[in-house]
Amino acid sequence: MILWHGPPGTGKTFAMRALAWEWRRWCRVEYVIDPEQLLKDSHYLVNVITHEDDDDLGNGWRLLVLEDTGELLTVDAKEHTGQGLSRLLNLVDGILGQGLRLMILVTTNEPLQALHPAVVRPGRCAAEVLFGAFTAGEAKEWAKRTGRISPASGGTLAELYDSSERSVRAGQRRVIGF
Repeated sequence: MILWHGPPGTGKTFAMRALAWEWRRWCRVEYVIDPEQLLKDSHYLVNVITHEDDDDLGNGWRLLVLEDTGELLTVDAKEHTGQGLSRLLNLVDGILGQGLRLMILVTTNEPLQALHPAVVRPGRCAAEVLFGAFTAGEAKEWAKRTGRISPASGGTLAELYDSSERSVRAGQRRVIGF
């Protein structure tokens, strides 16, 4: 399991797109639209994890993306979603997942301490990445690399894009003639 967490707007979805693009030659990325249903219905889950596509990549690696699934990973997840968390953990490093060339990228806006201890225990995640706001220095470097207008301070990736767009719009004068 790869766990990405952090507040909304910090770039998790942006990074997911970049990862899919970079891994495209050796890993097929599959986005799960309804993670709750996937983990609720064991027949559906088995069908998804054992599905092989005709245009499969040579080595068969797959990345299942479960975006914004924090509610499935919290301490009280069993009360709200039944055995979904157990199925996910068994798929990640239990008998169910053995021998599969399958990675699962889970993203959440939930703080790490709100997640079930079984999710964040040492050794469970191949990577656990916190997405946060940019510092003022990082924001300036981002603006320099992307050709955007440098913000006065730091902020989330969404805030930096918004600030940059507002700056561009404010600098444009529109003349409307009749």
